[in-house]
Parts: sequence; structure tokens; C-alpha cells
Amino acid sequence: MAPQKTPPGGILAVLNDVDAACNRAAYEDWYQRDHLPDRIAVPGFRHARRYRRLEGAMPEFFTFYETDSPAVLRSAPYLGRLAAPTPGTVAMMRHFRAMCRSVCAVAADRGGGIGGLAAVVGVPHKVARDGVGAQLDAVMAHGAVSRARLWLADEDVAENPEAALRPGQDARMGTLLVVEGIDQAALREAAGRAAVALGLAAPPGLYTLLYADTAA
Repeated sequence: MAPQKTPPGGILAVLNDVDAACNRAAYEDWYQRDHLPDRIAVPGFRHARRYRRLEGAMPEFFTFYETDSPAVLRSAPYLGRLAAPTPGTVAMMRHFRAMCRSVCAVAADRGGGIGGLAAVVGVPHKVARDGVGAQLDAVMAHGAVSRARLWLADEDVAENPEAALRPGQDARMGTLLVVEGIDQAALREAAGRAAVALGLAAPPGLYTLLYADTAA
């Protein structure tokens, strides 16, 4: 019998702005005390992290959740969360703008730890996997880079009731490159070169870490 393959880790990546009417203090309180705990309590969720943009044309906020596999993001417990949002989520979702929500599988992962800064490049299409590992290895040659990951779009839920709480329609990325580290200039240069090599025709957005939490 052939050995079973371990499924790739799953990622839920969210990029968003908020409107001018949003109370920023209430938004941060909701995210840290309500939304993130609600999500990482779902079986199969491992870790959650939030960032705010320092530079670039991407949305102001970048949040991602790590799961055991992309299938967790189609599981009955997660669907139950989407169908029964908390009162705080109902109140806050109307303030979301430029919402981009992407269910992904981890295609490549190099390095480790948590960098205080992250360079993020996203495009609507999926890139080929060939050569991805070598490109991330090259990124890791920079001393200021701690981790580099490439995420590719995976199957999403057929219907997302929570999306109806947000104005407009959610966008979706096909590929996301996330490079973490400690120096803005080094991350900008490393992520930019990797993006060109991988065929991602978009400049990186630079983000600073706001908060991280891990499932119990």
C-alpha cells in the first residue's frame, strides 16, 4: 500500500480596508476579543495573525489564519460560524471595504518564526509550482528575511452567508507571496525580486504585525 500523503496546510487570507465611519478602537477590540477567538476555536484552526499596511497600494489590513488543511475551511464547524456570526461581527462587517478573501493551500514554505514585518504580493491567477521552492530558497538568502511562503487558491465554500453582511462583492487572490522579516528595505527588495521571478506582476505591500494568536 502506498503511503498516504499529508494534505497541505490551509490558509484563509483576508485583505480589507474599512470605511471612514468605522470606529477604529471598536474595530480593533472586535478583532482581538471577538473575531479571532471565534475563528481559532474552530477545530483544525492553528494560528491567526493580523497586520496593518505601512506602504503600498494594497488594502490597509492583512489577516491570515493557518489551518490543518484547506478542507477545514469547508468543514461543518466552520460553516456553522459563517451561518451564525456574532453580534459584533454583524455590526462590523458593514464597514469592510475592498474585501479580498482567499482560501489557499500552502504550496511552499521556507524559514520559520514570526517576523515583525511582512511583504505581501497577491495576484488573481495561480502560478505554476515549478521552481517555486528554489525562488523561496533564494529569498531566504537575505539575512533580514525570516520566512517566505507561497499560497495558491484552493476550493472555497459554495455559499458564504457572512459575505452578505459586507457591501459589494468579495475579491479573491489566486496566488499570495508572503515574506516575513525585520527590515523594510530588505523585504521590499527580496519580495519584489521573487515576485518577478515567479511571474507575479504586482508590487509588494509592506505590513507591520499587530497581533498573533495560536489555538489552545
